[in-house]
Amino acid sequence: GVDLSAEYRVSTKQLGRFTARAAGSTVFHTIIKTRPDLASLETLRTYEVPHFRGNASLTWHYQQFSTGVSADYIAGFADLAPSALRVKPQTITGLQISYDLAAATKVTLGANNVFNKNPPLTASTTGYAEQTNFFLPRFLYMEVTKKF
Repeated sequence: GVDLSAEYRVSTKQLGRFTARAAGSTVFHTIIKTRPDLASLETLRTYEVPHFRGNASLTWHYQQFSTGVSADYIAGFADLAPSALRVKPQTITGLQISYDLAAATKVTLGANNVFNKNPPLTASTTGYAEQTNFFLPRFLYMEVTKKF
């Protein structure tokens, strides 16, 4: 497989600093052999083995304020055998906003799965690929960080 990532930063006096990041991983083969007397089996694009995953983000920092948006992508793959169906690709979006307070303290508010998307349906007993897809509903969080 191949893993690639890139980051681009732009700083301005009037608008602050912008950072764009992207990363992706693609897999060419996933071959398993469960026993020496059995043939090897290619599992790429089969159940819970997507051929590609990627993520991208854009952040903006201005004085004590920062905000960002991110997207995580998982390619589709074949559903459980003997189904001829495919599990659809999934994209999950996150948002975050932070403010630096006095005394090296930062407060962050954020949301994962902003659009509250359900995972793609499968023929499994849970109805989704729990080892591969993001299955949590929208999740709001707050974080306070203090540096000593």
